[in-house]
Amino acid sequence: MTSADRADMSVAEAPGTKICDEARAYVDQVLHEKRIAIHVLLARCESPIEQQLAAALWARWDCRVRELGSGMDAPLGGDDCRVVSIEPQRMIVVANARYRADFVVYRSTKGQGVDPLIVVEADGREFHDRTQSQACRDRRRDRAMVLQGMRVLRFSGSEIYGDPDACAAEIDALLRSSR
Repeated sequence: MTSADRADMSVAEAPGTKICDEARAYVDQVLHEKRIAIHVLLARCESPIEQQLAAALWARWDCRVRELGSGMDAPLGGDDCRVVSIEPQRMIVVANARYRADFVVYRSTKGQGVDPLIVVEADGREFHDRTQSQACRDRRRDRAMVLQGMRVLRFSGSEIYGDPDACAAEIDALLRSSR
């Protein structure tokens, strides 16, 4: 059985389970809503590498969609009362210039507002590093964001295709180090 087969399996079909009908129906509904939510999130990504990274972040943080199509939220866990939000294709203004980031990771703390924290770029070869001018533009943009106090993580398509979970782990590590 593939992982896709297991993901599509409802609680009612799980071997050896003894679950009451009400609990089974509730879990099936929650799983259905999560499946819809991840599909909405993935649809907002502009490339397959962005979709892979979004799926890895979703799995790592067991995220919830905040409102249809607007990104995802997840509690950081443990004693941490903060919530992390991931916004795909987010417009940001840096030094009077508008940029669209592949992902912006925010952290919100109860009663203290929202703090843009990390800009994540997923660079496919066809749009980045293909020409020297594209590479220079990306580096200038990164420096402008860093000067505004943002942290920037840039992953190549090869890194994401090779191990999307490792890329998600780096984002998580940077997020947790900036407490």
